[in-house]
Amino acid sequence: MAHWKHVFAALTAWLVLAASSDAQQLKVIGYNVESGGAKPDVVKVRIEEADGIDLWGLSEVQNDAAAAIFQAAAGVGETGSPVFKRIVGTTGGADRLAILFNETRLEKLSHEELHGINPGGNFRSPLVARFRIRDSKQELLFMVNHLARGNASARHKQAELLNLWAKSQTLPLVAVGDWNFDWGVVDGDVNRDKGYDLLIANDVFRWVRPPNLVKTQDSAHNSVLDFVFVVGAAKSWLGSSEIIVKQGDFPDNADTSDHRPVLGTFQIGAAIPAPPVVTRAAILERIQLLEAELAKLKQLVQQLPP
Repeated sequence: MAHWKHVFAALTAWLVLAASSDAQQLKVIGYNVESGGAKPDVVKVRIEEADGIDLWGLSEVQNDAAAAIFQAAAGVGETGSPVFKRIVGTTGGADRLAILFNETRLEKLSHEELHGINPGGNFRSPLVARFRIRDSKQELLFMVNHLARGNASARHKQAELLNLWAKSQTLPLVAVGDWNFDWGVVDGDVNRDKGYDLLIANDVFRWVRPPNLVKTQDSAHNSVLDFVFVVGAAKSWLGSSEIIVKQGDFPDNADTSDHRPVLGTFQIGAAIPAPPVVTRAAILERIQLLEAELAKLKQLVQQLPP
């Protein structure tokens, strides 16, 4: 039953997109590039392969030089040869956060690091930037996070503080990153880290959940660590996400990142479809049609040689 719900949702979304000619598409990717455990010249190939991405939220970026390699890769093969710029965080040592943005399409208005959401200054301060889409003048916030992995108490405090901060924001927010919430691929609805629930409390953050879940890190844990979340008005945008799987990306080796990128696609201005109205009469009519079709098939079978 769940499978058909996903199919119906995808079909409905496609129909709405086809009808929403005024909607603007925004594509984002969150990607842990595993500084020190992967070669930037190898990781950049995965970035080059992604087309039409407006915003990249990168975690575990080793330094500004590595970020520059990824920045150059973001524009490779893109239609119109857009200019990409980078914002590199100052915290996390050799595991920094970075944002790459298509400056041809997006005007950066400001950016900041939320140092108050970095317990003891021992982790990575959330990196958030404010953008304006040049042609529509729509403004939005884009955030990248990498929450604590080995310290559950710090991770939960980060999630709680992010929830409080986001509650006061007035612009639509899209947030990506490596959140380390260990959402079980098979049983995440009942098996996940407490940080997830602290983040989404009171429906402040909402997960743009991929229809197909697979593990996002090559590890012993069969879980999702990397998410795309939306806050505020961004929750009204028609959005979808996908964990990008490439043949041979796992098992990890010394050259490639041990994480998979996660893509978020949004239609700004497209209405979220209303749920279909199902009546008893409609169901009975459908049953009659199916029974008539079944009778024809039975008749056809009887006419075939044994």
